[in-house]
Amino acid sequence: FVAERSPFVGGWTERWITGVQVVAGQTLTRSVDLALGLVNLTVLEAAGKPVPDNNYGFAIRLYPAGDHTATAATVIVTSTATLLLAPGSYQVEVDFPGTTLVKLDQSAQTFQVTAGQSIDYTLDLKLGHVLIEVDNDAGQPLDPAGVLAFAYPAGQTDPQFAYSYNANPADLPLLAGVSYDIELRLADNRKLVLTNQQLEEGQILTLQVNQRDFK
Repeated sequence: FVAERSPFVGGWTERWITGVQVVAGQTLTRSVDLALGLVNLTVLEAAGKPVPDNNYGFAIRLYPAGDHTATAATVIVTSTATLLLAPGSYQVEVDFPGTTLVKLDQSAQTFQVTAGQSIDYTLDLKLGHVLIEVDNDAGQPLDPAGVLAFAYPAGQTDPQFAYSYNANPADLPLLAGVSYDIELRLADNRKLVLTNQQLEEGQILTLQVNQRDFK
């Protein structure tokens, strides 16, 4: 259930109504209290920085805590939603564009719903961005076609955390306080690795590199 209808928010609560006796020729009226709670859900990219709307790579999924077999609600494109949920504990799982955040353990992101009560739940993803421009020998940005960028936890080549395809500058969202190695590739398969890149929450770091540095 959602408090306001939206093409970007979905979900439902099911409950069996037992013991309903139907008599021929009669109309039966019965009231059922679903005992729902209201949740104002907000996801931030960083403290004080909402996730930009209108990106179809962004999604929020809510599950009953400890149970991923059934999705209680889904939200896409927008980072805010008002939900009506059955009482219980819920886990929030976020898919952020340009990252594999959805593959990380997000089990700690939970809130409790109580029947008849309203709560505000805000989730801060604690992200920053590194923007990397690849220039030619004249100091001008290369054609973005064929410029690829990938970020891995420092010292590892798997799992990949962030990626950018055919963009210059490349925009890589990174978790604050985590050290990453960034691999840049050109259309001719030459590579450049920038090691131990680390951001603060909400930081936007701009780097410039030259194609002559690629090997």
